[in-house]
Amino acid sequence: MLRLLYYTAWRRITSDRLRTLITLLGIALGVAVVLAIELANRATTRSVTVMVEEIAGKARLAIRGDEGGLPDSLLALVADHPGLTAALPVLEASLEHEESGRNLLLLGVDLLGDAAPRGYTVEIEQPIELVSRPDRVLITRLYADEQELAVGSPMTLVTARGPRVVRVGGILSGGSLADAFGGRVLLMDVRAAQFLMARPGRLDRIDLVPAPEWNGKSTTDPRGLAALSEALAALLPEGIGVEPPATRAAQAIDLLASFQVNLRMVSLVALFVGLFLVYNTMSIAVVQRRRETGILRALGVPRGRVTWLFTLEGFAYGLVGSALGLVLGVILARGALLGIASTLGRAYLPVSATEVPLPFPVLLACALLGVVVSTVAAWLPGREGAAMPPAITVRALPFRDIDRTRLGWLVALSVALFTGAAFLSRLGPVNGVAIFGYLAGFGIVFGTAALSPLVCLTFSRLIRPFLGATFGIEGTLAADNLRRSIGRTSLSISALMTGLSLVVCVATMIHSFKHSIVVWITNTVRADILIAGGSGESATTNVSMPMDFADSLRTIPGVASVNSFRMIQSRFRGEGIAIGSLGLVDWLASNPLVIRSRMEGPPGPDWAVVSENFADQFGVAAGDSLTLSTPSGPLGLRVGAVILDYTSDSGTVFMDREAYRGAWGDDLVDTFDLYLEPGASIGGARTAIDDRFGATQRLFVSGNGEMRRRILTSVDNTFAVVYALEVIALAIAVLGIVNTLVASILDRRRELGLLRAIGATRRQIGRLFILEAASMGVVGVLLGLGAGTLLSLLLVHVIQFQSTGWRFLYQFPGLMISATCLVTLVAAALAGWYPARIGATTWGAEALHYE
Repeated sequence: MLRLLYYTAWRRITSDRLRTLITLLGIALGVAVVLAIELANRATTRSVTVMVEEIAGKARLAIRGDEGGLPDSLLALVADHPGLTAALPVLEASLEHEESGRNLLLLGVDLLGDAAPRGYTVEIEQPIELVSRPDRVLITRLYADEQELAVGSPMTLVTARGPRVVRVGGILSGGSLADAFGGRVLLMDVRAAQFLMARPGRLDRIDLVPAPEWNGKSTTDPRGLAALSEALAALLPEGIGVEPPATRAAQAIDLLASFQVNLRMVSLVALFVGLFLVYNTMSIAVVQRRRETGILRALGVPRGRVTWLFTLEGFAYGLVGSALGLVLGVILARGALLGIASTLGRAYLPVSATEVPLPFPVLLACALLGVVVSTVAAWLPGREGAAMPPAITVRALPFRDIDRTRLGWLVALSVALFTGAAFLSRLGPVNGVAIFGYLAGFGIVFGTAALSPLVCLTFSRLIRPFLGATFGIEGTLAADNLRRSIGRTSLSISALMTGLSLVVCVATMIHSFKHSIVVWITNTVRADILIAGGSGESATTNVSMPMDFADSLRTIPGVASVNSFRMIQSRFRGEGIAIGSLGLVDWLASNPLVIRSRMEGPPGPDWAVVSENFADQFGVAAGDSLTLSTPSGPLGLRVGAVILDYTSDSGTVFMDREAYRGAWGDDLVDTFDLYLEPGASIGGARTAIDDRFGATQRLFVSGNGEMRRRILTSVDNTFAVVYALEVIALAIAVLGIVNTLVASILDRRRELGLLRAIGATRRQIGRLFILEAASMGVVGVLLGLGAGTLLSLLLVHVIQFQSTGWRFLYQFPGLMISATCLVTLVAAALAGWYPARIGATTWGAEALHYE
C-alpha cells in the first residue's frame, strides 16, 4: 500500500509544491490557533488556582463572606477553637506601586503569626521595628530583585487614602507565597492595611489551619475536614461561610468560563476552514489522477484500496500539518496568553500568567484533531474517486466533479441543516454554556456550505452575459469555468464564506454590544464628572476611596450634588451576583433609566432595583421580595424596578447606600459621580479637583463623554484576541482560492495550450484567472454576508443571552462590513494574480504535448 501510495501520490505532491504548502499551512494554522487558545486558557485558569493555593499555604479552610468583607470581631469566635492550630486574618486589596507602575496584591496579615503556617521565611534586619512601625512592608525576593529594592528602601503606594510612602522592612523567601501573583505580593500588618485601605475593623477572610484531628477524625480525610467545617459554621452568623480555598478558585474560574468557551469556539472555525482546504486539495487530486485511478481499477485493485490511497494521503497531510501546527501553536500561545490575561485582568480579576504549560494530553489531542479532520476531509473525495467508472478515467473523458443530479441532495441537506439550527437555537444552555447555540452556528455554516454549489451555478449563469460584454471572451470563459468545476470552486468559496461569516458575525455582535453600552450609559450615568481612585484603568486595578471624601468634593465650586457608587461581588441562591449601592432615590430621579417594569409609588430605602439578566436568571419581577445574606444577617428588600443594565454578566442588585452600609458595614466607594450646577464648566471643575487633591490623592477624573470613549476602547481591547482569530481564518480562506486556481491550471493545461495555440495572449490568460478569482470572491462574499448575518442574530439573541443574560440592541455595522467585503474582494482578486502568472506562461505546444 505504501509503495503504491508513493508511485501514485508522492510525485504529484512534490511537483505541486505550492498547493502542498498551502494545504499544510492551512492545517498548521488551524491546529496552531486551537492549541494556542487552549494553552492560554489553561495557563490563565492554572494561574488563578495556583495563586489561591500559594496564598493559602497550610490553610485548608477559610471563613469568607462576600466582597464587602467580614467584621474582624469574628476572629475571636474561632481563634481558640480546639479543631484549629491557627486562625489567620487576611485583608486583601490591589494597589499600585507608583515608581514602577505595577499592580501589587496587598495582604494585610498578622506578621508575628503568619509566616510559619504559610511556610515562608523573612530576611529582616530589625524585627522589632517591623511590628512596631505601621509603614513597614514585606516584599518578595522576586520583586525586590526586579525593582532593585532592599531592606529600608522607600516605596510609594497608591492607597484609598492617597499616595503613601512605606519602607521595605523585610524580604520574603521560600514558601509558595513568595511566588504567588508572579512575586508581586506585598505583606503588611493587618491594622496598618485596614487604615491605608480605609477599611477599619474589616477583613476579607480568615484562613484556618486545621488541627491533625477533630472529634477523632483526621482532618486530612475529607469527611473529617467537612465535620470541622460544619462545627465552625455553627459559630458564625448567617451568610458567613466556611469553605476550602479551592472553592474560591472555582468561583473565580467560573467567571472566566464563558469568555474562554467563546474563544475555543472561534478558534475551531480556523480549523474548520482548514478542513475545506484539505477537502479541496484531495478533490483536485482525485480529478488529476483519474487516469491512474482508472488504470488501477482496470488492473483489479479493489475500490476500497483506492479509497484508502487517497485517505492515507490526507492522513499524511494531517500528520505533517499538525506537527507544524504544534510548533507554531506553542509560539502563538505566548502572545495569546498576554492578550487573554490582559483582557481578563480588565474585565474580571487580576491574572498573573506568564508561563505556558505544555501538557502532553493537550498537545496530543490537538494533533489528533488536525489528523482526524484532515483524514475525514480526504476520505470523502477519495471514496468518490474510487467509484468513478474505469472507462471514463482511463480514456480521460470529460469528468464533472459534481454530478448535477446531486445538487438537489445538497439543497435538501442545506434545508435540513438550517431546520436543525433553528430547532437547536430554541434549546436552553447546559451548565451556563450555550452548547446548542454553538451547534446551531455550525449548522448554519455547514448549511450555507452545502448551498454553495447551487449558488455558484446560478451566479455563473447570471454573470456570464455581463462578463462577456465587459471583458470579452476571457470573461465568458471565466463564467463558464465556474459552472464547469462547481465542486472544486464551491469548496474554496465555502472556505471564504466561513472566514467572512465569522468576521460579519463577531463584528455585528461587538457593534451591537457597543451600541447597547452607549444607550445604557447615556441613560444610566448622567453625571458630569466621574472620579475613581488609582489608575481608573479597570475595576480590578482601581483603589476604593473612603465615603467621607464626598464632603470634600461637595466644596468644589460648581458642584451641585455628589452621588457615590460601590459594587461588590456576592451570592444569591448559591449563584454569584453583583451588588451596587448608591443614592438610590437621587439616581432614579436624575437618570432616564431603561425600565422594563416598576412598582407604583416613590422609591424607599427598602427598594432594590435589579438588572434584567438578574430578573431572568432568578425569576423575579417588580413587586417581589428579595432576601440577601449579609455579614449582619438576612436583609429583606422589595424589587422596585427591573432595568436594562450591563454592569455585570452575573446579574446586579442596586440598593440604597445607607441600607448597604448598615448591612455590610462598608464605607468604601468605587466611584463618585459629580453633578454640576447649570452653566458650570466641566474643565473648570476638573482643574479645581486637581489643584485641591492632586498632591494628596491619586484620582482618575473623567468627563461623561471621556468615560464613554474609554469604555468603548476597553470593549475593543477585550475582543482584540477574537479579531486576530478572524484575520487568521480569513487568511486561510484566501489561501484556498490560490490553491484552487493553481490546481485548476494544472488540470486545464490542454485547454490553456489550445487557447495559446489559437492566439490568446498572456494578458488574456492572466485576466481569465483574475476574473475567476474575483467571481469566486463575489460568491464567497454574498454567502458570507448571508451566513454571517444569521450567525450574528444567533450570537446576539441566543448565545450571548444564554451566556450573560444580557439582551443586546441588534445593530448591523454596515460601513465596517462593507469595507471588510471590499477588502475581501480585493484579496480574492489578488489571490488570482499568482495563478494568472503561471497560466500566462503556459506555452501552447508544450501543453498540447502534455498528455
